[in-house]
Amino acid sequence: MIFCVIISLSGPILGREALGWFVDMSAIGASIGYFFTSAATLVTLKKYGDGTAFLKAMATAGVVFSAIFMVLQLIPIPGLSGVHFGKESYLMLAVWVVLGMVFYTMQRSFFSDKD
Repeated sequence: MIFCVIISLSGPILGREALGWFVDMSAIGASIGYFFTSAATLVTLKKYGDGTAFLKAMATAGVVFSAIFMVLQLIPIPGLSGVHFGKESYLMLAVWVVLGMVFYTMQRSFFSDKD
């Protein structure tokens, strides 16, 4: 909880420019979340064999479009300025990934000890 408060308070302290970095993180997070949701739907449809062709088509389109959005955000493409991350956003993404790995490792060891 304290971690969330610290992250939330950093926005006003860092200034208006930093809000763009947080928006970039939200955009890539939404793309990743939508990708995994669509992929999980496809896996579930394949495993259990139920669902309509429309649902399969929509899940496939979700995987494709979210992958395209991730590529547009993460890989600089000549001629598409302003679409991909800036240097600061890449740095924040790296920090965010490292923090996620640390928290995951801490929680994994906590839950594996209880088994």
